[in-house]
Amino acid sequence: MLRVKSIITRVIFRLFLLALLGGGVWLWFALSPVRHAPGVLIRCEPLRVAGEPVALEPVGGYDLRRVARFHLDARVLGVKRYRDAHASLSPIDVLVGWGPMSDSAVLDRITLRQEERGYRWEARGVPDEVIRRHSANLHLVLANPEVAALVSQFLPGSLVSLRGELVEASRGDFPWSASLSRGDSRGQAGELMRVSRTRWFNGDPDLAAKEEAALLEEAHPDLQRWYLLLREKRDKLDLNDAEAVRAFNREARQYMEAAHPEPSPSPGPSLAPSPEPSSAP
Repeated sequence: MLRVKSIITRVIFRLFLLALLGGGVWLWFALSPVRHAPGVLIRCEPLRVAGEPVALEPVGGYDLRRVARFHLDARVLGVKRYRDAHASLSPIDVLVGWGPMSDSAVLDRITLRQEERGYRWEARGVPDEVIRRHSANLHLVLANPEVAALVSQFLPGSLVSLRGELVEASRGDFPWSASLSRGDSRGQAGELMRVSRTRWFNGDPDLAAKEEAALLEEAHPDLQRWYLLLREKRDKLDLNDAEAVRAFNREARQYMEAAHPEPSPSPGPSLAPSPEPSSAP
């Protein structure tokens, strides 16, 4: 009888070890950074549309005001959870990159560290200006449990879509007004962003372009918002990209036709770059 109990005990112990090992392997894979081959993965710049400040529902004892709508698609470069005095508003910072800062060949030459609600870097052959203008440390305000659940699963290397607004926060005498500029000083390029919608798009590298096109289409009935979005797009336009210039010109002509439906001797200034590159087919 004792021998049988001993055998059963050993079997249970071995099964426990196997389960522990299996769980460890699963956890290692689940928490490992997402790997990508070299190449730019996110070609669209963040889309920021400023407007009149609008009061939002308070969060964590902070009063909030929306200062701009903010949409971006990005590669996650780091995730940092905080339990500081501001965690009731923003419990997590997500460091993101786009353009060259979504390219593994570039990132392999940079060491990034998130600390004290900012980030620092050490680069080998990558100009600071490239890093500063193509990355941001987002202080996230999570609008609902669904967003919180998805953000909690972000890993370095995840390709994500974030939709929401840039906000200013205040609690008592403490204001928190985060960056609105890509030209901030080292380690301070951070936005306080209320995220109302997010998702991964690892399986669809063209989602960023599709989302931007959908956003423009949605804005068409509102000429003022359409104009602001077009102006934002114009400021980011690569004039050496003939196809992008042609697409922008088509969109600008659609806007002018909607804004000025009747023929006019003076149609007004065009948003479109002029002329189009002569090398365009």
